[in-house]
Amino acid sequence: MQRRLLTDMHGCCELKAAGIRLPVDDRVRQYVRQQVADGIYNVAEVRRHTESFVKRQLFDGKTLPSKLNRRFFPHRRDYENLIYRARVETMRSLIDQENLQLKVGDWQVDSEDKFFSVRMWTATPSRY
Repeated sequence: MQRRLLTDMHGCCELKAAGIRLPVDDRVRQYVRQQVADGIYNVAEVRRHTESFVKRQLFDGKTLPSKLNRRFFPHRRDYENLIYRARVETMRSLIDQENLQLKVGDWQVDSEDKFFSVRMWTATPSRY
């Protein structure tokens, strides 16, 4: 692990990890997904809840890792990316697609003179 010595404006020395970007812990990632599923999309709110989760559930009675450890205390941009990915996952829900397909069927029955079509999302790319 590469380390370098940094000094702040008061001349105090502090040892910080330099250039190392650890992936966010899977438990933290899952907790953020759960918050998004519960309807919390604000980064500051998610960060506050997640920090509480790390302190009270992951490290209850143990020594907390440094706030600089991005594995357990992600940066703002990390939270933005996690929230975005969680929201996109919910957009591709098969349940939502099935509900849309039922709605389109209802619309076709109600408006026989109009044509409605749905292209369902698939994990494999289409040739078209």
